[in-house]
Amino acid sequence: MSGNLTSDVTTVRSVDNIGIELSWTGVPVGTFTVEGSVSGDTWVTLSFQDPTGALVSSIPTAGGPHLISLIDFPYDQVRVKYTSTSGTGVLQCWLMAKRA
Repeated sequence: MSGNLTSDVTTVRSVDNIGIELSWTGVPVGTFTVEGSVSGDTWVTLSFQDPTGALVSSIPTAGGPHLISLIDFPYDQVRVKYTSTSGTGVLQCWLMAKRA
């Protein structure tokens, strides 16, 4: 996590509820974003509510690990990006999806 990371693309065509778990070791400093795409060519950073109810488009490593819920996800593909500011660590990212 000493550099920027982008997860593999996950196709979620037949599901609409997605859970993402982000966990890491070390002391990285940076932010996570979640992106969605229909075509796989254009990626848009998604906004969602944080635990306080605020609308955000990125999640800091502080206060982690993090669980992210994407409900009624209308896109064909999803991926997670990490933008490093400083520090190092090893990131693990899990994705689980199901039909409503």
